[in-house]
Amino acid sequence: MLASIQKRVSMWNEMAPFYSDATSGAGKEVESRNAESVLNAIILSSYDRAGYDGQGGHLSPTTLTAFANAWALQSTSGRQPAHGYGRTSITRRGVAGERVSRCGAHGYSSGQGSR
Repeated sequence: MLASIQKRVSMWNEMAPFYSDATSGAGKEVESRNAESVLNAIILSSYDRAGYDGQGGHLSPTTLTAFANAWALQSTSGRQPAHGYGRTSITRRGVAGERVSRCGAHGYSSGQGSR
């Protein structure tokens, strides 16, 4: 499973979404890509944090790419689809352990009140 996720992350632009608008209904491709991008980042960062790869808990280049893929899908308009699942939100820990978030056009924000 991990190898499949790593492959989809590294070939993100060439990979088709798991669900297509043609077979699953309008908007499913966007929903599918958004959900997959977040799950990829969570799964890979959890694996990296556990240190299973012998890298001492550091994020791998593939994991950083997974986060970049998710961030690239964020809405820049601030609007969310009516169902509310179309916007991706990622929070990570900065160098000193503070929360660092990236939300659409707002870029990064850090500190205790960040989401």
